[in-house]
Amino acid sequence: MGLVFDYETGQVVDAETGEVVDTIYTATPVDGFARSRAEFERVHYERWFEPLPKDRWFAFKSAALYLKNANGVAVDERLLVKLSREAWLQVRGCFRSEEKQGIASAAAVYMYMRLLGLYTDLEEVCRGLGLSSVECLEASKVVVRLSRQFKADRAKVVASIINAYPDPLLRAAALVLLRHAKMDGRRSKSVAAALIYLAGLITGREVLQREVASFFNISEQSVARLSSSLVDVIRIARTKARVPVEIDIPKEMCREIEKFTQLSEKVVCV
Repeated sequence: MGLVFDYETGQVVDAETGEVVDTIYTATPVDGFARSRAEFERVHYERWFEPLPKDRWFAFKSAALYLKNANGVAVDERLLVKLSREAWLQVRGCFRSEEKQGIASAAAVYMYMRLLGLYTDLEEVCRGLGLSSVECLEASKVVVRLSRQFKADRAKVVASIINAYPDPLLRAAALVLLRHAKMDGRRSKSVAAALIYLAGLITGREVLQREVASFFNISEQSVARLSSSLVDVIRIARTKARVPVEIDIPKEMCREIEKFTQLSEKVVCV
């Protein structure tokens, strides 16, 4: 039986009949999808990645099921496979295979949620996956290692959130600022909102903090707090009433933004 893997729906389809025989989440790598073969070649992700070894497959499967069942989060299999595989490789210490799978799954789930800008608590994930306190501690260390490795992916997620904003000039300016943003430990939605707000100040197309917060469905306090510290090369002088009166930004950034729009009169290129 030839199988086709539909990565948009998570379905596995019989290539000859078009019948849906299983889903990527429930299939096992040892007995095949419809249990029609004694062995099953693990080629689910051959289009993007090397085939997953059995142990890393189960780390991915646990992570995918947790996201699907516990959080109702749509799963991007390509990203989660990559996270699960790299998390497995980052586990240190003497752990049994089942323990290592759980640690990798917990770290992959936590990183996946962070990259999508969704809040989750690692200890909660550990409890949901049945990890011990020692295993959860190792999962937290794996998360730190993965954070460095997947920084570029995080920027892509924030960029996709920025691109949902309706004003094209503010989007373009925010994407320039994104290259200088300090995102570690901050929600992707909050980062995107703060960058849009900063872009409005710099271009003179000022938008209210509450408008940006409402669009991205976050608190106004998050926008206010992040906008003053997110891009450390930008200095904003404010009155006692917190009204911006002068915005100092690097000359290189000025030139990039001036390619497609004018700068606010409050901007000083330094």
